[in-house]
Amino acid sequence: VGRRHYTVAQRVRQTLAQGLRAEFKTLIDPSQLDQILGVLGLANGTPWVRQTHFLDTPKLDFMTAGVVMRARSRKDSKDTSTVKVRPLMPSQMQGNWDDVKGFKFENDIVASGSKTSASIKFKMPEGHVDEQLQRGKLKKMFSDEQLDFIKQQTGIDVDFDQLRTYGPVVSRKWESEKGVSGFPVDVET
Repeated sequence: VGRRHYTVAQRVRQTLAQGLRAEFKTLIDPSQLDQILGVLGLANGTPWVRQTHFLDTPKLDFMTAGVVMRARSRKDSKDTSTVKVRPLMPSQMQGNWDDVKGFKFENDIVASGSKTSASIKFKMPEGHVDEQLQRGKLKKMFSDEQLDFIKQQTGIDVDFDQLRTYGPVVSRKWESEKGVSGFPVDVET
């Protein structure tokens, strides 16, 4: 039995039909960024710059298990931390997380396929991430709900004494609520 091949457009339509948020990820030639921003209606926008720190064990056990822990900071905005488990379909969820602030399902779509994930984002005051990184207090960047979510979905009990930070990765992000065809569009480099 052959595997059915879906186009990226078909994956996006399926994702939206399921009520999930779609994130289409692709690599672009940096020399084409201005053109792409123009096509998406973002050419006149000002990107915001953010720094992302990833947390994992020295052997990258979380990455292997499909768990992402990250903390982000940006000037003039609240800092955030996110925990994500992928792949994770709604039918595989342990417990009910729909009412937890910052919880969402999304489908990360790339040319070779897609992965559904679930995540919880936690907001913190501006400067909190940098302060906790300097103090070595990694746990203070994550909520109890986020840690419970990882434990319930994967069985992993996060031991912050075993974690290392990787980064920061500096990125720029343009956002448009109007988007394309009525869907919001973000571009991140």
